[in-house]
Parts: sequence; C-alpha cells; structure tokens
Amino acid sequence: MLLTGQPDSRYLEPFREQARDPWLPGFVENYIRDVLGVSLERKEG
Repeated sequence: MLLTGQPDSRYLEPFREQARDPWLPGFVENYIRDVLGVSLERKEG
C-alpha cells in the first residue's frame, strides 16, 4: 500500500483500466480453474 497526501493519477489509472474490463484478470481465472478445480464459462451480456 502506498499512501500519498493527495490522489495521484499515476496510481489510480491501473485501477481504472481494471474497472473497464468486465472479465477477471487471467491469473485469477487460472487460479480458479487450476487450483480450485472450478470451470469458468464466459457469457456475453
């Protein structure tokens, strides 16, 4: 965690990019599928 006195757009932009993507990050999908043994199916919608 990085604390700054004021919001810093350099640190906010990666989170904004993640929020625009409706899918889970690839590493999360891989963990769910490979480690937890749960199959995932993407549905448009």
